[in-house]
Amino acid sequence: MPAVKRSPGRADLKNNVRRIYSRPSKVFDNGMCVNLKAKLLLAVIGGVVIGGFGVGLAWATAKPPAYMVVEYEITDDAGSEEFIKGDAKISSPRIFLARHAKGVSLSGEPPKWIGILQFPSVQDALAFDSSPEFTALKPIRDKSTKWRSFVVKGLGN
Repeated sequence: MPAVKRSPGRADLKNNVRRIYSRPSKVFDNGMCVNLKAKLLLAVIGGVVIGGFGVGLAWATAKPPAYMVVEYEITDDAGSEEFIKGDAKISSPRIFLARHAKGVSLSGEPPKWIGILQFPSVQDALAFDSSPEFTALKPIRDKSTKWRSFVVKGLGN
């Protein structure tokens, strides 16, 4: 009786696939045998290094934020309200970190009220202070408050 040729089972197929794919792929580069997986790994590592350097460079060239610190004492409530309403209508890149806040004195006389605003840069803070909209409000502000303000350059990333 002739031997029956059986078809390969699942286990045989799995073993053949494992055997084929577990061998390293070979590429010949200038007559030398180089492992393709090693090349891919080096390419990925190189991309990560270059990407990390690019992000660091972007952070280093970014402008540091600026902070406008305002100290004031209200002398005329109605005028102060008019100034606040006009100021709220001005569009700018500022972010209020403290608005109409009381400070705790560590030494010396504390200001009556404090405001702290964050701007993307010192140039943005100065542009806001000299903008036509804010300049128009300054006489109202000066008439209704004793005002002192300054801009401080923050630390970069």
